[in-house]
Amino acid sequence: MEPNSIIIFIIVFCSIFCLSIPADFECDFKLANFWVVGQKYSCEVMNNPQISTVESALIRNIIGDHEDSKSIDDVTFFRADNKGIEYFPRGLEKFFINLQGIVIGVNKLKEIRSSDLKPFPNLTYLNLGENLIQVLEDGVFDYNPELEVLAFWGDKIIHIGEHVFSNLQKLTSLGLGNNVCIVLIAEQNTTAVQNIINKARIQCKNYVFLKLDGKIKGLESDATNINHRNVQSFKQNIYNLECEIRNSKFSFLSSFQERIQKLKAQKFETKVTAQDDKSLLNEVRTLHNELKINTFERFQKIDKDLETTRIDILKSIDLKISELEKRLLDKIEAVLVKSVARIN
Repeated sequence: MEPNSIIIFIIVFCSIFCLSIPADFECDFKLANFWVVGQKYSCEVMNNPQISTVESALIRNIIGDHEDSKSIDDVTFFRADNKGIEYFPRGLEKFFINLQGIVIGVNKLKEIRSSDLKPFPNLTYLNLGENLIQVLEDGVFDYNPELEVLAFWGDKIIHIGEHVFSNLQKLTSLGLGNNVCIVLIAEQNTTAVQNIINKARIQCKNYVFLKLDGKIKGLESDATNINHRNVQSFKQNIYNLECEIRNSKFSFLSSFQERIQKLKAQKFETKVTAQDDKSLLNEVRTLHNELKINTFERFQKIDKDLETTRIDILKSIDLKISELEKRLLDKIEAVLVKSVARIN
């Protein structure tokens, strides 16, 4: 087998199998303290389960020694702090049938979905603080009406859906401190919790909207003073902002599209004085033509090119594997021929 073929085979093999290995959790089963609720018999994850893909988030096994007279059925809380976890673990409910609290803090979670929490209808405690979560979408807690304590402090939250907390009638403690759009915490106080929710509906619903609105207003102002010295910079700023809007998760940002289109349709030639030379006029006209190109079409072309490249690579790998199989069969046939000859 050629060296390059070996390398390609190893890469493909590992991409399919190595990264898909389910996680094993090694637990320190003990009574541990938790914010607001005090001591609970819990699984404190000791090892690093390497949860960096959706596949590896599936829990294969839970190991660890219990305290005297305790068993896994007595575990009510699960905690995995600072383990580099990128995806919410799947299958906890199969091991911990009486689970009431989940803490996955100081990790790399970028999102939390209702499907992640659906297996825990009796969940009363959820702490996902100090992760990389930016968005809490409406419906994320639809399957968890028993939640009493909820914490996302130290995350990167910039948007909270207006109805995220609507079905959490038992919520008494809410930690949203040290986020981007809100920095408030309420502990065992339903009135304070409701005040935070009311503020989040305003501050965290419009935060991204107001931020982008300010950027567009700045571009609209710049458009009235465009000249040959800053036309390229202006072009780049429009392109960057359009990409930011198109890549946004928030549906209400579609209202920005019309304003962007108006900016792109500006007649910048009228801002050019008679003193500017022919090359500048050509540059501005070129800018107009480029701005007329739909950004989405550019992305489609890039996606198509990437897909073509991916298919070519797969075909190349298939071809090499076929060649290897043929060589192997030829060798087997040669060995068989020799063996038959010796027997005869």
